Amino acid sequence: MKWTDEKLVLLGYWAGQGKTADQVAQKLGTDKVTVLRKADYCSLPLSSQPSPLRLDVRLPAEVWEAFRSRSAKTGLPPEIVMRQILCVCAADPELIRNILD
Repeated sequence: MKWTDEKLVLLGYWAGQGKTADQVAQKLGTDKVTVLRKADYCSLPLSSQPSPLRLDVRLPAEVWEAFRSRSAKTGLPPEIVMRQILCVCAADPELIRNILD
């Protein structure tokens, strides 16, 4: 399969939504291994299994409203943006140390 700009954008979008490699492969008309390799090459948070993680995050109303309005500018639901932020943070050990220290 040839990776066009459009396919890469879709891969990133679906990875951010928490789709599995199987789901993305089916949508792109290719196999799971091809999708996993490209996701790894692009450092995208894509797995072969759906993520069972569910977080109950309670934010103060004014913080949530600010987060929601900023998320709206991306065109993505706040939950998806929060997932992307967590994936970026989790992938960077130095960032995790700085946040937790």
